Amino acid sequence: MTISGASPPIAPPPTATPPTTPPPTPKQEGYGHSALATGLLSAPFALGSIAGASNSHRLTERLGRRVLSAGAGLVALGIGSLIVAVHLAAPQPSGAYLVAPLLLTGLGNGITIAPNVGFTLAEVPPADNGAASGVLNTGQRIGSALGIAVIATILFGTLDPTGSSRQAIATAFSHSFQLATLANLGLIAIALAVIHVVPQTEHGQRREAARP
Repeated sequence: MTISGASPPIAPPPTATPPTTPPPTPKQEGYGHSALATGLLSAPFALGSIAGASNSHRLTERLGRRVLSAGAGLVALGIGSLIVAVHLAAPQPSGAYLVAPLLLTGLGNGITIAPNVGFTLAEVPPADNGAASGVLNTGQRIGSALGIAVIATILFGTLDPTGSSRQAIATAFSHSFQLATLANLGLIAIALAVIHVVPQTEHGQRREAARP
């Protein structure tokens, strides 16, 4: 999973894709699993995103801008638990070990995306909504491309099998995947920091104060 580009006044959200260049990459290339089994590994992330997005409006009404911190925090927790799961089950973790971390990551992803767009565009005058939406989408796509480039570079740049056996390749992919996912966790930490550092406008502050 990557994070999108910064779009003031709210932090960059995770994109609607599984983490890093994700577990399916080492799953198929490193562990030799079928394309079908590898593709099914993305299902928990997708289901979590659906569940998070379907409840994001209700959570936004209750939490206001804090919903972004909650969503990004869940993403960070999911990615962190993914690193732990891969490390403990190395060199060839079963898909069962990854279901819960990917589900949690997807849940945070779904909770964050829609509110992020809403909070970002809420301060834009109606006459400028079209232009602002275009700038927002462009920033997100640029951020996504940069995030994928950085994480993919770490994943494949650190890949150094000690032999040609399946075990050696799996061990190398497991190690590189943990490093790449750790970098992704760092990007999410930056997103969390931006959420708290970027100030709200006076209108946003009044709106938050009026919440029950």
